[in-house]
Amino acid sequence: MSRASGGRSAVSAFKRASDGWETEILMFTVEPFIPEFGGLRHLAARVYPWLWQTERVRAEFLLLDTLFKAGYPVPRAVRFEPDAAFLGGPFFVMEQIRGSLLGVQYTRGTEQQKHEAPLIFGDLLARLHAMDPGAFVGEGTAWRDRHAALTTLEPESIREFLAPSSISPQLAPILKWMDDHRPGLEGGETCLLHGDFHLWNIMLREDGRPVVLDWGQAGLGDPHHDIAQSMLLSKTQNMPGVAQACLEAYGAASGRRFENLELFETMALARRLGGVMVCLADGPEALGLRPELAPYMFKRLDQIDALRVLLERQARISLPGIRSLLSQWAAAGSMG
Repeated sequence: MSRASGGRSAVSAFKRASDGWETEILMFTVEPFIPEFGGLRHLAARVYPWLWQTERVRAEFLLLDTLFKAGYPVPRAVRFEPDAAFLGGPFFVMEQIRGSLLGVQYTRGTEQQKHEAPLIFGDLLARLHAMDPGAFVGEGTAWRDRHAALTTLEPESIREFLAPSSISPQLAPILKWMDDHRPGLEGGETCLLHGDFHLWNIMLREDGRPVVLDWGQAGLGDPHHDIAQSMLLSKTQNMPGVAQACLEAYGAASGRRFENLELFETMALARRLGGVMVCLADGPEALGLRPELAPYMFKRLDQIDALRVLLERQARISLPGIRSLLSQWAAAGSMG
């Protein structure tokens, strides 16, 4: 901040706001405000853990900038910083959003607020999918070409991190299922996708206006993937009611009617389980996740095994290799 302001501004009220799977969010205040930042005093830094993610950080920064200028409700991004010496990894600075999460409103709010939450979800996601995807690809935009813009929800992207892993033999049934069902997962409409769109990634400002957060998984792809990912998260959190309400609200706002959504939900489940297994076997860096994540996952092997059981049932496949690995890790953990 001192460098950005020529030494005229200082940082105060510095605190860690959250520790996600991919990044940590650090909040702070600058005094006096920096003209480059449009008069914003309350800011946040989204810090990625690995230096090799610099291009990804730049892409997310440019994506937010483009969305903000187009009038879509996102935090205003004000500075991209590739130098990892400051905070331990590349990061960008953005507006600090003050308010409450839409998910909290749904779970703890009034009946009216519970009714409104899925409607806000549906409207925001429909607006996102209606945007011109071409505006985000090309020189000076978030992604240099269509392949770079491919969302991590697409089968091609999932194969890129599953196939080279040290446990690819154990993941082979998942890869085969993907190949067998690939025709049903391709050929649809291409939209800008958020990649992790759910009620807990939407914040309501103090005046009630919504803001969509956490764009690290964004990219181009079939809109089925965004909906399927959201449905999966709601169901695994034992909230099937909100999943259905959000799906209906999105359908009303977008005019879309989805077919084969269960296939895309199975794809999202395969991605989640596969990603967790690669993280445990090869380390978080293999997926660009925070180093602290592996110990956290090793303490929750029973929950990961529940994902395995669910995927076996939905995809009608057997995953003995994954079951064996989880058993080995659990036994090793019990022995200290």
